[in-house]
Amino acid sequence: MRNTCFYVAIVFTILKNSYSRRPFRDRPPLLAMTENGISFFDRGTWRERVLYTQNHTYNHFKSIDIHYKKKMAFWTESVWLKSGIYSHEIRSAKLLNGGFSEIRTVSTGDWAARLAVDWISDKLYFSDLIGELFTGDIYVTNLDGTDKKHLLHVNMLHGDNQFQIDPVNRWIYFVSLSAKSPLHSYDILERVHMDMNGTNRQIIDAETCLDKNQYNCELAFAVDHTTGRVYWMDFFSSLVHSMDANGENRQTYNFSKYERAIRSNKYKMHYTINKWIEIAYKGNLYGMKKLRKDKKNKIFRLNTRNNKIMSLPLGVPVQHFRIFHSSTQPNNNMK
Repeated sequence: MRNTCFYVAIVFTILKNSYSRRPFRDRPPLLAMTENGISFFDRGTWRERVLYTQNHTYNHFKSIDIHYKKKMAFWTESVWLKSGIYSHEIRSAKLLNGGFSEIRTVSTGDWAARLAVDWISDKLYFSDLIGELFTGDIYVTNLDGTDKKHLLHVNMLHGDNQFQIDPVNRWIYFVSLSAKSPLHSYDILERVHMDMNGTNRQIIDAETCLDKNQYNCELAFAVDHTTGRVYWMDFFSSLVHSMDANGENRQTYNFSKYERAIRSNKYKMHYTINKWIEIAYKGNLYGMKKLRKDKKNKIFRLNTRNNKIMSLPLGVPVQHFRIFHSSTQPNNNMK
């Protein structure tokens, strides 16, 4: 009897420690942009804690990212100045004692649209556009906005994510258009090395949207920092493609069951298809869908190991989100 209790205690301890080291795959802790501000959703329960509220109804957000080790959040916000005039700003804040502190403006631009944090080199990457579908550039700065450098000029940064980075393997991934006119072009997934001043630019996928109408085919993608794999897909396909950081070991996953739900108009995507795949974590893809009836977002998880899809009700409309956990930002010596 004592031996049985001893082994049960060991198993319980192992399970407890394993649980404490990783977030829930179904309901991980989230730092998310809502319609009115930025909120934190607790692990497991997704209880909402409002951290930041917009000071004007005309303000709107575009992207968010985190630096977990420094407990910092970065986001882009279009700040209303007067009729038809906005200031497009990148802001930062420290997450302390369940709230934001030291909120400051890091940088401003013509159209500071999307950003990504390099938590290894303590750098901030962001795109600056003149209009959401026009010629764009990618810049890199220190976390406080100093030492701004131009890194890459892109014919047309496209999609809602536009670009993501892999600080461990030192890659920038982005979606561009094949031509300057959106009416006569298609989406291309590319990447460029972070440490080569915009050189060594590589095309990953130029075929998926080649024979499809531009407005019906947008590439969505996400980088899994825990595995180094990048995943991508288009709106009207049931196939998700992936490859490792070396551009090898390509795989395809079939989610035909969910595709039928889309084609039957069971779900309506929220705002743009690139919200479909938002982030990736340990082989799981997280995105958003919007039900027609109550018009509330539901986050869903695509499991690439078993090709299953799980719907995860959040309860409030969300625009962008990131998993707030140390395991999502490994150091380069952990790979």
